[in-house]
Amino acid sequence: MAEQITQDKKIVQVAYVDATGQYLVSLDWQEALTAMQALEQSGLLAKLPAGQALAVGVFGIKIDQPEQYLLQAGDRLEVYRPLTRDPMAVRRKRAQAHPVGRLKRKL
Repeated sequence: MAEQITQDKKIVQVAYVDATGQYLVSLDWQEALTAMQALEQSGLLAKLPAGQALAVGVFGIKIDQPEQYLLQAGDRLEVYRPLTRDPMAVRRKRAQAHPVGRLKRKL
């Protein structure tokens, strides 16, 4: 009987979404791998618009210093984009178009 050998590779994923598509790049994890190094190795840093402030996080938790943050095996590094519209303005516009809620009584 042939024994099947499987290697558990430790990986880190880097995720980014823009108007052209979704990108998910898997990298081999190494000790002392920082968030910035992973972003550079993934090649997604080149896809970011010039002049955009870099905002990244791991599993939805923002990282303030990606140059110093050490990634763990299995982490997913996410690159965040700035908001293009004010969420409150969008909600107000939607509420005006489709009013629901309490009935106002005339006193």
